[in-house]
Amino acid sequence: MLRKMFWIAALLAGCGTQGIAPTVETPGASEPLVLTTPTAAPTTPAAPAAPSAPAKAALRGNAVELAAGGRAVLAVAGQDAATGTLSVAGSAAYHTLDVERTEATLRARERQVASLKPKRRYGLRQAASVEIGEANPFWVLASSSAGDRDVKVTAHTAYVGDRCVVVVDKQVGSALDARAVEMGKAFDAKIYPTDARLFGAPVADGRDPKVTILLSPEVDDHGRGSTLGYFTVLDLFSPVDYPDEPALAHSNSRLMLYVSSAVALHGGPEDYMGTLAHEFQHLINATHKAFGQAKALQEDVWLNEGLSMYAMQANGFGLGSNARVITDHVETYLANPGAWSLTNWDLDPHGSAYGAVYLFVTYLAERVGEDVLKDLVSSAEVGQTNLNARLAAKGLTFDGLFRDWVQALLANDYKSIDLKSNGLAGVAVRALDLPGATNFKVLPRSANYLMLRSTEGGRYDLGLTGAKTSSWLVDIGG
Repeated sequence: MLRKMFWIAALLAGCGTQGIAPTVETPGASEPLVLTTPTAAPTTPAAPAAPSAPAKAALRGNAVELAAGGRAVLAVAGQDAATGTLSVAGSAAYHTLDVERTEATLRARERQVASLKPKRRYGLRQAASVEIGEANPFWVLASSSAGDRDVKVTAHTAYVGDRCVVVVDKQVGSALDARAVEMGKAFDAKIYPTDARLFGAPVADGRDPKVTILLSPEVDDHGRGSTLGYFTVLDLFSPVDYPDEPALAHSNSRLMLYVSSAVALHGGPEDYMGTLAHEFQHLINATHKAFGQAKALQEDVWLNEGLSMYAMQANGFGLGSNARVITDHVETYLANPGAWSLTNWDLDPHGSAYGAVYLFVTYLAERVGEDVLKDLVSSAEVGQTNLNARLAAKGLTFDGLFRDWVQALLANDYKSIDLKSNGLAGVAVRALDLPGATNFKVLPRSANYLMLRSTEGGRYDLGLTGAKTSSWLVDIGG
């Protein structure tokens, strides 16, 4: 599902030259991070030393060494164990327009059928021949301030192509027919082949595999909400097969994508075309996990959404394409990266971390090649287990790739995107003058950046305790 995000304010800081030092593993206690006074110099005068290059910052064991006036950025990455407190996160105000509810409703329903295996493949209700102007009923998950509800709408067929059928809610009339044709042609010519190349074609059963794309005002609460579009795995099931499963009562039983008619009518191509690219990956993924394996599976939300964000990037609707939706998500994430868990969205401010997964999966594709994406979709595993298994063939691990990504994010070290050229100030870094102490909350697989600064220079015992984390230097100053 793709949503708009609006952010109000946050504090950003930038850094420069890259460096790296050993990892420090913090135990699982509940005490604050405390940085003590520099270790005193020996009282016995030392022999004169030969001139040498200026001292670099170094992380030695549980202590950091800085030259006088030096600084270094410490990356603190949350591990998978438990959420804990390690420092005080910077304050930032965020606001979304009632978008959590729609996504939460879909996830709750899909969890109910996670263990079910569809008895028949999709296309159950799609006629072999669909006529332009033909009207048919569809169920839509409608969002409103009164709560989510299933609404039955009637939609007429505006486009019939090789890969898709585009239908328009009768409430819209003919105002979107031309846009529906535009979207249908783009889906056939570019979006379908691009997504199929990256993730594989939908698993078909020999029946009509066309995707039904519904444009309806109910998807976006008649323009008052922030939902651009969605896909639901429920449409891969037939209520006839599971009459006692209430979550399936309003399945449309076909390959289907839903797009807000308000977005299609008033948004730019990066909005409505990007939404198609995003949601189509979800559809492809779901068919492979449901039909391509002996046991029905559903990919973990964070990885599934990351792949869909990359689908937007690969179709030309990522950063730099006037795609304000992606820019807003990335900008919000960079402003306070420690507030977001890459892998556990239940802990995130809005139950989502689109900016994080967009940046991570883009880095993944650049680092190991796009072929890994199709392997992730077709595998019989999900989540971190799935990713680790695919990375093993490349001689990598998720832990190692995550560390490299945290460092690359600080350095803006991407090939296909440039954060700064898109008006993004870079990832936020919190400063701490030594000696000193601070606390902040650490989430699993979160990235926290702490700039350590010292006027006097010396060795400082970091005393990292509390949440289980990995720490290493990612930027070294003089």
